[in-house]
Amino acid sequence: MKTRRIPSLLLALFLQAAPLLRLGSSTLALPCSSSIAVVCQWAIAAVAVLGSCHAVSGASALITGLIKYNGNTAVGGPTNKVIEASGVVFKYRIGVANTGTDFAQDFWNATPLPPGLTISTAVGGNGFITGTPTGAWSNIVTITAGNMNSSPPSIHTNVTLVILAGVSAPAITAQPASVKVVPSKSAAFSVTATGNPSPAFQWRKDGTNLINKTGTALSISSVGAADVGMYTVVASNSQGSITSAPPASLSLAAIPSISSATTSGNSFKLTFLAEAGIPYTVESSSVVSSNVWQVFTNIPSQTVNTQLTVSDSITGSTTKFYRVRE
Repeated sequence: MKTRRIPSLLLALFLQAAPLLRLGSSTLALPCSSSIAVVCQWAIAAVAVLGSCHAVSGASALITGLIKYNGNTAVGGPTNKVIEASGVVFKYRIGVANTGTDFAQDFWNATPLPPGLTISTAVGGNGFITGTPTGAWSNIVTITAGNMNSSPPSIHTNVTLVILAGVSAPAITAQPASVKVVPSKSAAFSVTATGNPSPAFQWRKDGTNLINKTGTALSISSVGAADVGMYTVVASNSQGSITSAPPASLSLAAIPSISSATTSGNSFKLTFLAEAGIPYTVESSSVVSSNVWQVFTNIPSQTVNTQLTVSDSITGSTTKFYRVRE
C-alpha cells in the first residue's frame, strides 16, 4: 500500500518544483523502480514544457511595478508610485518577477499615459515607458505584461503616476522699455518673465541694486536729474537667473516750449517743439488762472524732434488761453 503511494508523491514533488527547473532533455537518471517508471517520464516531460515558458506565462509570474532607468542602468527597485517632473526625460521599465527566456513573444502596455510618454505595444517589445512629459498630470495607470505563448496571455496591475509641473530657469518674455519724461513727471518700467518656481525680481540702476524694488514693475515719481540712468532687472529662482537686456534708459525731456502764437483773420496758430519720443497734449481755457483746462488735441510721440503747429478758429471776441503739456 505504501509502494502505490510513491508515484503520486513523486508527481506532486515534480509539479511543485517545475517552475524552478530548466531541463533541456527528456531523460533523467533516477533510481526508479519499474513500478514508477511511467510516472517519472511524465513528470520529466511536464518539467520540460513548463521550463520553456516566459515568466509572464508562468503560474508564479507577477508584475513588481515600475523600475527607473538612467540610460541603460536601473536606478533603485520597483515601485507602484512614480512622481516625476514635466520637461524632464522619463525612462521606466515594467518589472516582472520570475523572468523566462521567450523574450521574442513578450508584449507590454500602459494606459493611460500623460502627453509626451509612450510605450511600444508590439510583440517583442522591451517594456520601457519613455519620453518627456509636457505638463502636470496625475492618474492611475494600468500596466500589462504578457507573452503570446502563455495562457492566459497577460497579467495586469495598477500604479500611480504623477507628473509635476516641471522646474525651469527664468526667461524674460517682455523686456523693460526706455522712458523719457519731462522733469517732475513720473516714469515706470515693467518686465514679464516665466519660470518655475516663479522668479523673484531685483531692479538695478547703473548696475546697483535698488532697495525694496523687487516687483515686476518699477515706478519713479517726480523724476529728476538724479534718476537719469540705465535700468535693468534680474529675474531669479532656484534654477538660475537672467538679467534684462539691453538696459532701459531713463532720460529727461525738455519742458515744452512754445515757439510762436499768431492770429490771422479767424484763425489762431500755435507752434512748439515736440521732442522725439514724447506725446503732448494741447489744452485751452477761457480763464488763464482756471484749474479747468479742456483738451484741445492730443499729439502722439514723434520719431525725431519736430516743430508742430496746431490751429484753432476764432469766434467773435472770445478770449482763449492755450498751454502745451507732456
